[in-house]
Amino acid sequence: MRRLSAILLWSVIAAAFIGPGTVTTAAAAGAGFGLALLWTLVFSTVACLVLQEASARLTLVSGRNLGQALRHRYPAGFTGTAVLLLVLGGIVLGCAAYEAGNILGGVAGAVLATGGVAKAPGPGFGRHSWASAVVQQTPSGCSPAEYRGGGDGGGVSLDRLAAAAGAR
Repeated sequence: MRRLSAILLWSVIAAAFIGPGTVTTAAAAGAGFGLALLWTLVFSTVACLVLQEASARLTLVSGRNLGQALRHRYPAGFTGTAVLLLVLGGIVLGCAAYEAGNILGGVAGAVLATGGVAKAPGPGFGRHSWASAVVQQTPSGCSPAEYRGGGDGGGVSLDRLAAAAGAR
């Protein structure tokens, strides 16, 4: 029972980290490119291990975590402010990209489940905003990959993602 609890706990943690955007993107890439993009997995895994190992060494040698080491190395002035802004900008952009991937993955999953077409809004400020997405049903006799109509013309159709994932 204890082993099952551990498996369930780590499965929930992995599901929260990966998210629907990662699953949808990986499925679409695998369906579209097969094993041709396997090198990206190897590269990103090695890069992640190298960066985390470097951060761990820094912590062991100096007794400071990465944030503390940056603050010690760049204490104040223009350089310190620039480093602070770069780190905060990276955090904000990384979080925004992660959440955008989760939202788009959820929409793509809804499209696959319902057979509809996702239409992400364009940059206009009409009836839609960047943060919204509309799932539209296709007319009868028309596949999601063929349907491009609807909306106010300012949107970008996400039906290619649904088609690549096999929802034709």
